[in-house]
Amino acid sequence: MTAVKLEATQRISHTLSVTHIQPFGTDPSRDAAAVDRIWRFIAAIQAALDPRELTEALSAELGSFVHHDGVRFLNLARGLDIRVGTTRRHRCAFRLCLDQRFLGELTVFRARRFSDREVRALESLVTLVHHSFRNALLYREAEVGSRIDPLTGIGNRAAMETALVRELRSAYRQGGNLAIAMLDIDHFKTINDTYGHLAGDLVLKRLADLMTRATRRTDLLFRFGGDEFLTILVDVEEPGARTLLERLLARVEATRVEHGGAQISLTMSAGIVGCGGEIDPKALMTRADQALYRAKASGRNRVDVWMPASRHPGP
Repeated sequence: MTAVKLEATQRISHTLSVTHIQPFGTDPSRDAAAVDRIWRFIAAIQAALDPRELTEALSAELGSFVHHDGVRFLNLARGLDIRVGTTRRHRCAFRLCLDQRFLGELTVFRARRFSDREVRALESLVTLVHHSFRNALLYREAEVGSRIDPLTGIGNRAAMETALVRELRSAYRQGGNLAIAMLDIDHFKTINDTYGHLAGDLVLKRLADLMTRATRRTDLLFRFGGDEFLTILVDVEEPGARTLLERLLARVEATRVEHGGAQISLTMSAGIVGCGGEIDPKALMTRADQALYRAKASGRNRVDVWMPASRHPGP
């Protein structure tokens, strides 16, 4: 049965599954206009793909049945806290479950109390969204999984390409600064040949974790491929980016990775390029790669900043 809890501020809590409440719109006595609104509601909900889009569509469509000021979908286990509109004193909270699987908690807010009739309407309408939220969560899992490197847990190349286009456009519109750094593990093949590929995988994971902790919250880190990483440094010019990368490389040099009783020493090289108004991601990645090549050719364990060939000093 549905559990209902009433408090002084009319916090109403429900645990709903699709077997608990007869769906809204199955009563043949309802007039054609009401049935049409319900079908529009269902169509809009089913068209939404991800949890945020679904929550926004739900908030918009609920308004034609029950006036409200805001909607929130919460699933902390999946890192989701989606809010649409405004949080108010009175609320109806629905714990969504499908096939004994917890989907999340959906809360509807407004400034004045909900009537009993409005609560019943919300119950029936929310019952119709269980499968849509289940599908949206599955879609999000697939979307996130397709953009995460399974070994290191950081963004993969596909995620990097999307983020780089987005950040370049943002920097161009706002006149902001942006730098890209390409990083490569020095003598990584030797590590694999000496200690084995499991040790190489461990090195990649440890370095990804170290770089995640060492970079700023605004910076974005990705595994570019193999033993190469790429980081997008937001709101920083080349000199500042160089300082950040030199500090990072110093931390890498001080790190030891233990494997099979051996202490594996590490160093990395990095190449940096500032966007300088450039919005072509391929051009910038090529320049960052050229700077990385110069860093490795100049002795490794260092940072090199790209500049046009006419301005770059000879080797």
